[in-house]
Amino acid sequence: LTLSLLDNYLNGRSSSFCSEHRLRTKRGNYIWVLDKGKILWDKTGKPIRMSGSVTDIHERKLQVDVMEHQTLHDLVTDLPNRALFMDRLQQALLVAQRDKQPLIVLVTNLNRFREINDTLGQDTGNLALSEVAIRLRATLRLSDTIARSGGDEFAILLRSPEKTEIDTAARRVLKALAAPMVLNGNSVSISASMGIAIFPQHAQTADELLQRASV
Repeated sequence: LTLSLLDNYLNGRSSSFCSEHRLRTKRGNYIWVLDKGKILWDKTGKPIRMSGSVTDIHERKLQVDVMEHQTLHDLVTDLPNRALFMDRLQQALLVAQRDKQPLIVLVTNLNRFREINDTLGQDTGNLALSEVAIRLRATLRLSDTIARSGGDEFAILLRSPEKTEIDTAARRVLKALAAPMVLNGNSVSISASMGIAIFPQHAQTADELLQRASV
């Protein structure tokens, strides 16, 4: 990409050269830099030399990445939040429509979460949410999307599953969440309720799928 930007500048397809890219340091690690340059041309329009600057913007890029991550992920579980889930669901729907493949949305609610918060405190409640996230990641495929879509609500997107996988995946999730948790020295049991919506049988849009699964 950087060479393409430079080539566009050299051949008059752009009026300036500016590129953000990574460079390898002497230590072997990579840092982000901002590369700017300006060409001196002769009377015939031939480039004579180029001067510019290379600025270390690594810390700034890291801060931007952290802010973008926090915007799209839940702070307690580090799972995608509702906004990111809906974006991925929209993209998955386009693929499912094109390939004529099914798409499954599962919505799971924790039945005793409010009781844990009220009796053991919010810190323990947050630990319970984090443990739920860990169990869901361990239970489902890497290609599936898991999100915290509300207080004690988790949304799951299954891409192109076989019909037999739907029931199996749902049972695995409920079984994983039913196992007791040890939180701050307390043994806690959480049961879960689940709703399932299938594209295209139950809904055609992302909002409708999530709504049907919640109902």
